[in-house]
Amino acid sequence: MRERQAELQARNAVVMMIGFEAARRMRGYCRLLKLGDWPCLVDEQRTAYRAYELGRLPWWRTFNPASLLGYVRFWRQGQRMPRPRADIYQAGGAFIVDPQGRLALVHPGRHPHDRPDPDAILAAVVDAY
Repeated sequence: MRERQAELQARNAVVMMIGFEAARRMRGYCRLLKLGDWPCLVDEQRTAYRAYELGRLPWWRTFNPASLLGYVRFWRQGQRMPRPRADIYQAGGAFIVDPQGRLALVHPGRHPHDRPDPDAILAAVVDAY
């Protein structure tokens, strides 16, 4: 999404990262991902996760080939994921909320590295904004 940041800003869209780790760990994680200007928010109580119905993944989705391939990609780029201190089974997701507060894109993660295609995100932003 960083490659599409200018297009998102042109539409006044704001990208946020929400995690449930402690604030200090979230800051390190956001630095690792090079999120730059994007806000990184902490939801240790997982209020947003419950609101968006993001539950826990079964072990076979957490440690499936697609997920393990995601870690290999990090290692190939010379990055090392920090050891998680929190629930590794917590599902993530991507959501776009339009200016009226309606969901324009809903993508609950099926495994830890499951993200929607950047073109699909941009198309949803264009439709919403």
